[in-house]
Amino acid sequence: MITPEQKRVAKSIVSIFETGKAAGNPAACTILPDGAGISYGAHQATDASDSLDAILVEYLRRGGAMQAEAREVLALVQADLSTRYRSISGAAPGVVRAVELLRKMGADPVMAAAQEDVFERLYWQPAQDQAEGMGLVEPLSWAVIYDTCIHSGPGGIAKIRARFAALPPIRGGDERTWARAYVEARRAWLVSRGGIVAQTVYRMDAFSALMAAGRWDLAVPLTVRGVVIQ
Repeated sequence: MITPEQKRVAKSIVSIFETGKAAGNPAACTILPDGAGISYGAHQATDASDSLDAILVEYLRRGGAMQAEAREVLALVQADLSTRYRSISGAAPGVVRAVELLRKMGADPVMAAAQEDVFERLYWQPAQDQAEGMGLVEPLSWAVIYDTCIHSGPGGIAKIRARFAALPPIRGGDERTWARAYVEARRAWLVSRGGIVAQTVYRMDAFSALMAAGRWDLAVPLTVRGVVIQ
């Protein structure tokens, strides 16, 4: 089990990948060019992954101040693929309004709490379960696993593990050797996907750089893609 501080840094690394900042903005909202639809919040929850839907449900459950607006947006994202535009330019009026409302809801502290709760439940906890199940103890290894959960979903980890031979610690392998092999295999997989996905190899390059620098404990200050985590 890693410490709360190491967990914070691991999440900050992934936040830099997702938003360019170590601490995400709960009100940030855009439409992704890869067809994932509306992308929202400190961790960039998407319509395509249903994490946006889960956040709106949690916000309503917690009694957020903009209840009517949250229900309006939730109805839109649950209805069909009408939110799957590739930019805000030219999007349907209802989608433009949804983006505006989400930005306003982001100012409500209840929304920030709802986002953290959903991402802890849907992504961090599965990452922790899998990291512990493989016997991983290095905070940087955990960050790599969490990044896969965020970027490809928890099921993405098994797909990458099947692409290389190194054994995890639970099976007698060396953790750092395994983690390096995992990052190499995931980088190759991202490249194989082509298009926008292939452009995200910078995530694996950043992890490789941290490994080469021996930053396995994620002690701060830590610089990732030019952003300093304090």
